[in-house]
Amino acid sequence: MLGTEIKIDQVEKTYRGKTGCACGCGGEYYETGSSDEVATKEVIKHIKHINKNSERVTTWVGFSNQLILELENPSGTSVTRVYLKVNK
Repeated sequence: MLGTEIKIDQVEKTYRGKTGCACGCGGEYYETGSSDEVATKEVIKHIKHINKNSERVTTWVGFSNQLILELENPSGTSVTRVYLKVNK
């Protein structure tokens, strides 16, 4: 469980696609702050999905100590990931 709702200003990017390495070959990445309206809508959708299902979210630390929030679908075939900004 997250304990607090994630806001868009905390997010660097999101990913939605197949489970696994998340290199982008099995899904799509969307950057925050993009001028692309579709990307912005996708980021917001992914954040809402993570917040709504916070009790099922797995949290882990990626490269450069980046906190990643992950929510796998019930069948285990796809995943939504939210990559939080790293405080430098």
